[in-house]
Amino acid sequence: MVSNIAKYLQHYAEPTAKQLLVHTSALNLRLAPYQNVVVVPCYSESPRALEQVFANLSQPQPKPNLVVAVVNAPADATADKLQRTRQHLTALQSQLTNVQLITDTLGSSLAQPIQLGCWQPCANLGLLVVDRCSAEPLLLNPKQGVGLARKLGADLALWFIHQGYVQQPWIYSTDADAVLPPDYFNHQPKGAAALTLPFVHQASDPELHRRSQVYEAHMRGYASRLAVAGSPYGYLSLGSALACSAEHYAQVRGFPKRNAGEDFYLLNKLVKTGAVVSPSSTPIQLNARYSDRVPFGTGPALTNWPADGQTFTTYPDQAFRLLAELIDLFDRCSAPQEPGIGLPFAEGLAQLTSPIPATVAALDPKQELGKLFVKNAPAKVKQKAAHDWFDALKTLRFIRLISKRFPPLALHSAEVH
Repeated sequence: MVSNIAKYLQHYAEPTAKQLLVHTSALNLRLAPYQNVVVVPCYSESPRALEQVFANLSQPQPKPNLVVAVVNAPADATADKLQRTRQHLTALQSQLTNVQLITDTLGSSLAQPIQLGCWQPCANLGLLVVDRCSAEPLLLNPKQGVGLARKLGADLALWFIHQGYVQQPWIYSTDADAVLPPDYFNHQPKGAAALTLPFVHQASDPELHRRSQVYEAHMRGYASRLAVAGSPYGYLSLGSALACSAEHYAQVRGFPKRNAGEDFYLLNKLVKTGAVVSPSSTPIQLNARYSDRVPFGTGPALTNWPADGQTFTTYPDQAFRLLAELIDLFDRCSAPQEPGIGLPFAEGLAQLTSPIPATVAALDPKQELGKLFVKNAPAKVKQKAAHDWFDALKTLRFIRLISKRFPPLALHSAEVH
């Protein structure tokens, strides 16, 4: 019987990983197994950026860990960013020793885009350098951007796990602005689909630090208020601070190929297959920076800050109270049909506080949500079906639509409401 991971690698992985699967026997790799694997997309980074990321993980270990660095640039990259990315690629390639794997994903006319070896600056780490920038055909589709870069790296990580070259069946994801703690790989709960790891932003510039703390409060406030409302999507989605089970990654067909929000959409798929766990571990240090690498997210938010005299705002508390009211209706409609409970969804929805019914109608014009509660199934099955349909994306849309009816909540500092 073919495993889910093998099926994924055969049918849904990026071409590089598919080629490795087909030509596994011919590669003749002689590797002592790595313990863990982490993927880092690198675009317009300094030549020594990764050394800072892994400085706390460079101490000798019984078994080394593997870093998959996807050095990439989009086809519409500016000349200076492309040059900076290519300089980073050259620097990483020059730091490799004992190179054992060189493949060419796009034909013999191009420079070899994958190299694996020992990484001189961090002797305890193996480094797989993926070249998606040195020649024009290797540049990424701008619409797929960082999502494709993460998927390329994660698919290769999955192949290493599938072949037994990486022992722990988890794929970690981070970014080149992170500083990983010594206990980064210590939490791998059995049966979980994903991890969202603790993080904190830092910056030496006072204004940038202030902005990053306020924006982080916005992120944390959104996640915590979702959790209080009873939503299963009350976690933080950050590509620099997540990990996923290899089995679950294959089950949901990998990272979405999007130029932003790929972390949000991946976790939105993973949470439907298993638990998303947020362990109590040492936070990842994220170096806050102004950035236009992606169209939205932390970097653009810090760059496009409200003008002087204006306050950064977030979603009002009323929106989350109304979400809690809707989620409570899910529970009541899922209950066994007994007097006073088990309301038909349409009837229960009509009794909720305005503007919940109109907002749900806007998100569910075909009235699909109500049909989930009339099925002959246990209450927990109905509840899960409702939350799978009313997922992280629909929840976010609900909060945004409801929030238009209330004054926004001002965030003056890093206080989490």
